[in-house]
Amino acid sequence: MKLLIIFCLGFCNYSVYSQQINFFVQIKVNGLPPGTYPAILAVLNDVNKTTRYTDTISSDKNIVKFYGSVNDEAKATITIGRQMSLTFSIGNKDSVFIELTSGRREEYKIWGSEKAKQMADYLYHAFIPQSISLNKQTAFIDSLQLHQGSDFQILQAKIRRDSLYYEYYKFNVAFADTTQSAEAVYWALSRYMEDTGKINISPQVEYAVYRFGEIASMKALVSDYEIKQKSFSALNVNSKMEIKEYFEPVLSNKINSRLKTNKLVLIDFWASWCTPCREEFPFLKRAFQQYHSKKFDIVSISLDSDKSQWQKAVNNSSEFLLWENQLIDPKGWNSKTVKKLNIKAIPRNYLIDSSGKIYAKDLRGAELIEILGKLL
Repeated sequence: MKLLIIFCLGFCNYSVYSQQINFFVQIKVNGLPPGTYPAILAVLNDVNKTTRYTDTISSDKNIVKFYGSVNDEAKATITIGRQMSLTFSIGNKDSVFIELTSGRREEYKIWGSEKAKQMADYLYHAFIPQSISLNKQTAFIDSLQLHQGSDFQILQAKIRRDSLYYEYYKFNVAFADTTQSAEAVYWALSRYMEDTGKINISPQVEYAVYRFGEIASMKALVSDYEIKQKSFSALNVNSKMEIKEYFEPVLSNKINSRLKTNKLVLIDFWASWCTPCREEFPFLKRAFQQYHSKKFDIVSISLDSDKSQWQKAVNNSSEFLLWENQLIDPKGWNSKTVKKLNIKAIPRNYLIDSSGKIYAKDLRGAELIEILGKLL
């Protein structure tokens, strides 16, 4: 009888264990410098839940193995000390083999799962290069505007930027329609909406849900699309922003006080750690200097979680901001304002009048000065 009970307990434990483990990942890293490094596999199993698996790796023991579980397909990132990281996707019943070379992430090799390979290839051979090209072109336009480039130069640069956006759109929607990776589809379509500010991808979203069903990544994609769609329809240029509806009281009171005494107010979201935000400061300062006397004002709202870092940035002598309305959202990225306005990236801004009418949004570089010249 005791033997039977012991056998049953052992069998039951094995059954539970086998149900919990449904993926395997092996990482081999070549060329590691002498020493031992932490190896961390972070798996985003659900939209807001990350599971971390940890081990160590060294130049002598350069292979590490992870066993874990996921509900559906999930985004996974392997990090080797401070040497490198690689993001891919992992699904239940997947066995993924990855070979890396220290200091040369672009030379990664993935086999065992086509989904994992497609996700990594998209990120490192398409998304990141595309983003770098777009950011460089946007920075080039800003430089031309800041240093008074000719109208023809600026026009040519903007045509090139629009061409890059179109290429980005064509590649992302074609990739989303063909890849086997649901996580890659989510990333491609969600980032496209975020980076371009466009929501012209309803057919792609519907087709993705049809292909993969109601798994976590597809639910997240539909949610992102619906929120973005609502945000665009409610807060397009020429629509009206109800300040009390969109902002916490401590913010809405200050904004309304500025709207009472000015014709136009720019509501600008930023954070001390956001380099693109701080690169906009010279343009904001120039606009304020030129048009404050004509009833233009700025309300800056920081999304910093560390109030001391915000205060340090505001008081920095090299970036000192001329306008008095320096606010910090007390709830940061968890605030009503961020959720209502669907802010997922900064800088973000809105140019409004005393009635709340939106004249422009997401202005960059000298675009603010140009539109103020027309309106004031």
